[in-house]
Amino acid sequence: QRQAGQVTPVPELLVEAGRAHQISLRLPKHAPATLSVTPKAGARAVPISATLVPGAAIALTANVEARATVVGVAGCARRPLPFDCPVAAGRYQVDVEAIRPAGTVRRAVTIGDDTVGVDVRFGTVEAQAGAKLVVGGKPVGRVALEEGKRTVKVVDAGGAETTVEVKVIAGKVTAIP
Repeated sequence: QRQAGQVTPVPELLVEAGRAHQISLRLPKHAPATLSVTPKAGARAVPISATLVPGAAIALTANVEARATVVGVAGCARRPLPFDCPVAAGRYQVDVEAIRPAGTVRRAVTIGDDTVGVDVRFGTVEAQAGAKLVVGGKPVGRVALEEGKRTVKVVDAGGAETTVEVKVIAGKVTAIP
């Protein structure tokens, strides 16, 4: 059971013996730490400690069903959005993948001592009947792209390839003429 708001030192925190419990330690302007503790029956005054490093979290959101990976951070790989990824201060690469239709956005994020929000707004780009979009060298009928002006390759039914600039609008479907 979650017992939020306990302030250290805690005189006593009752938990079930013989079962793993997750204890989160948080301090403003520091990356939180989560520890697993399995106390034995009758145990008292079990010490719990961690070194909290300067940092914060990356708060990840998107306007569609998506998952995200903070590259190189254990526990923050291919997690469904929204979620917060606790990290130490530094530079990180964040990959946000839309599920249906597929599409990926990569962002570079610098973390200091405050949480940084990454909100990716996807729109859908769709090829006309008989044509395909070329994404990563593969032909697809539709793709999720981040909002804004984007350049896409289109292959028509005859195999002719053209490059088209399209304005992607978050939450909307844009058809390539």
